[in-house]
Amino acid sequence: MSKIPEPGFNFSVSFPCGPDNVEKLIAATQKEIAELKKNGPSDKILNKVKEGYLLEYKEDLKSNRYWLNNLVSASREQRDPNNMMNFEAEVAKMTAKDVQAVAQKYLNEDYILAVLMPETE
Repeated sequence: MSKIPEPGFNFSVSFPCGPDNVEKLIAATQKEIAELKKNGPSDKILNKVKEGYLLEYKEDLKSNRYWLNNLVSASREQRDPNNMMNFEAEVAKMTAKDVQAVAQKYLNEDYILAVLMPETE
């Protein structure tokens, strides 16, 4: 999500595959998104994602780039820079219902599908 230059968001799914699997993977992705909107993520998946967020966050804290990017973003978007220190608490509060509500709100039928195919010989 971003506020500048205009409020908006971006959600993308990408993966490498051979041309024979493109349609199957598109269908599987659309099925997963529909399932997420209908039921939200399972507790197992949500906990795995939360764990990944926290591991990445702990590594990011060691990087000057993380601090600089967050401080610049907070200033640009007129947010309290201290909020970035609440990340662990925010992740802990995240529920499957929260994820489901976001999926229902934002993952609608307006999307761009792009498939990169290898050159023909």
